[in-house]
Amino acid sequence: MSAICTQIALENVGCSHYALRVISRMIDSLKDMKEKQSIIDLVYHKLSNQPNSDYNQL
Repeated sequence: MSAICTQIALENVGCSHYALRVISRMIDSLKDMKEKQSIIDLVYHKLSNQPNSDYNQL
């Protein structure tokens, strides 16, 4: 689910904040800190490769 939301955030800048909000809420619901950090790292690396993605990286 996080991969789909990340792809939406990359392809559609207008609704990227909604996709990132879904990812944030999903991560908040997880209890395992290693799993949380793993998802955060994957999403961050995917977004950091996109040009002009400073807003999304926050």
